[in-house]
Amino acid sequence: ALVFDGLTSVPDLIVGVGGTLAAGPGAGLALMGASVAPRFYVQAKNEGANHKTASTYATLMTAAELAPELPVMQAIANTPAGKAMMRKVAGSLIESTGGKIVSAAAAEGVSESITQALQIAIDRGILGKEITLRQALEEIARSGVIGAGMGGAVAGPAMIANREQPPAQEPSPENPGFAKWFAEQE
Repeated sequence: ALVFDGLTSVPDLIVGVGGTLAAGPGAGLALMGASVAPRFYVQAKNEGANHKTASTYATLMTAAELAPELPVMQAIANTPAGKAMMRKVAGSLIESTGGKIVSAAAAEGVSESITQALQIAIDRGILGKEITLRQALEEIARSGVIGAGMGGAVAGPAMIANREQPPAQEPSPENPGFAKWFAEQE
């Protein structure tokens, strides 16, 4: 069930990442918002809300979906104070590719937990949905796990592809280079 729930968010993720790559984070968030808002409106209408309530619900739920995605954590991580704090907590691991992947996964997990908490409050406040504290905490934790998985899955390939490559060695008698080695193999 966790995998299915994670996979259902892939289209929104693709829209958001695609928009961000094409035109920056603002465009990515705008496209993601345009992708999720209609679903929230329909959800509220299906639960008996009138147009005004459904519009309010869709606006608030979309804001809850997007607000934690803003680069707050990335801004913190990219400030000198944020980097110093992360180094104290994680040591030199944080600078490694693996450390960056884990950091991205953790940030997305926290982001999704915040989103879920906001959306539970909106469900309760706008649509009057009943939920126990235990159910709410379970949903928040589940969203965090799914978010961490998605964050790691997206960040991993990007971090690996963008990691710093060692400088190429100039051909020398000790290192004749690939072309010479290849010619010798014939």
